[in-house]
Amino acid sequence: MGIFYPDNDKRQSRVIELYSDCQSIINQLASTQQGIVSTLQSINASYAAIYKGAGNQTLPTVGKIDVGNGVTVDVIQGVSPFVVLPVVQSALTKASTSYLLSQGRIGEAALADLVGLPTWFRVGIGAGGILAVIGVSLVVDAVNGAIEKNKLIDAIHALVPPRLNLETALLTANQLNTSLGNVASVITALQAAGQPVTTVQSAVEGLYQQYQQKISSIGPNVAQAVLNQLDQSRQSFTDDDTGNS
Repeated sequence: MGIFYPDNDKRQSRVIELYSDCQSIINQLASTQQGIVSTLQSINASYAAIYKGAGNQTLPTVGKIDVGNGVTVDVIQGVSPFVVLPVVQSALTKASTSYLLSQGRIGEAALADLVGLPTWFRVGIGAGGILAVIGVSLVVDAVNGAIEKNKLIDAIHALVPPRLNLETALLTANQLNTSLGNVASVITALQAAGQPVTTVQSAVEGLYQQYQQKISSIGPNVAQAVLNQLDQSRQSFTDDDTGNS
């Protein structure tokens, strides 16, 4: 970037990092959403089999939970508490939106509204394209160097908050996915052992209590700590992240 604003090189790299982080988290959310749907389908089927095996004529209700953009998930009554927590619903909405975006079924604007992504954010753009999107080019003179500095700092400030929002949603969605996996494993084991419905219900309720504690411990502070570790591991230039430049 020249001798006038030597840190512009670092700022350029930071923009690319933050942009790439957002894209990576969106992809992870999309994948996690698919895992959650698959696990719920397995749980629904196992629950129904246990009820039928016990001779119950009335199966537990399977409800449809709206997670945004017209996407619904089928959740059996005994497991619905895992999904209906407001913080989990929020994460699921971001995950389902990320999935639809990754499939090209909606545009970036839908996710931008949820997590605060800048209007110029586009999924699937490589490093070179990222700088073109924000109108940054290599410069050597002092006047243009100052303009580029401001553009880069503005881009950094536009990407830091949504990266945190996305990471918070990912941690929440991952915890739901893990906990539902535990539920599925326990139900399968109890079903194989021929345990009655009441034992299965009690076990699921116990897992839910553990899940509540884990979900309540997740928040922006935890997500920021994860991102800080990432930035430290790659020695990121974070001087402009907080808006004090």
